[in-house]
Amino acid sequence: SETAFADMMTARARALGLPSATFRNSTGWPHDEHKISARDLAVLARYTITQYPEFYDLYGQRSFTWNGIKQANRNPLLSKFTGADGMKTGHTEASKYGLVGSAKRGEKRMIVVVNGLESNALRASESVRLMQAGFDSFKVYSLFKDGETAGEAQVFMGTSETVPLITSGPVQAGFYRPLRKDMKARIAYKGPIAAPIAKGDQIAELVVSVPGRKDERFALLAGEDVARKGFFARAMTALKNKFGG
Repeated sequence: SETAFADMMTARARALGLPSATFRNSTGWPHDEHKISARDLAVLARYTITQYPEFYDLYGQRSFTWNGIKQANRNPLLSKFTGADGMKTGHTEASKYGLVGSAKRGEKRMIVVVNGLESNALRASESVRLMQAGFDSFKVYSLFKDGETAGEAQVFMGTSETVPLITSGPVQAGFYRPLRKDMKARIAYKGPIAAPIAKGDQIAELVVSVPGRKDERFALLAGEDVARKGFFARAMTALKNKFGG
């Protein structure tokens, strides 16, 4: 049934990491319970671009003719912004005029989502303004490479007093260029961390703070094994801690 199909669409959206997406029919025709956030539209756009590159060029076609009828692409970015190659306009009475737009210059790709605008003209001007700001005023900074040592953590009752902390993947943060000087990064963990510790265990987080934004957190892994001290060594450590030795 169509209801079952819509439920499958919603389940698929959840599996893709789109928590707000809710479908109630198979056509996309307006429905009071149809919902998706601007962020989830951006995530879906990125998924489409990366997972289906063989079809993505279709979004950049300026027009399409079928059965003698020519349909023009309504995306205003295609004619107004260099590097624009997608993606999709939208309009309903509830959400008004919107656009999921994408553009690429060199190796840098930007995705913008606008919605709730009152006219075609506003949709065009706001889309261009945001896209230009994205390329000119924002940057994705590479802080650490995958597997790079970000710091160390103190170890309790281990054969080593510290353990290196390595990243579990590339650490990148994108934000307004002038805020780069105000960015702060710190390592957070509950410690000292009791041995034994196995290499690859997640034992800490790298917290990246930028004014006006929610902190971003990245997992940090133990870079090596740390065994637990033997009984005698543990006893000596306990005595030192008790008497300040």
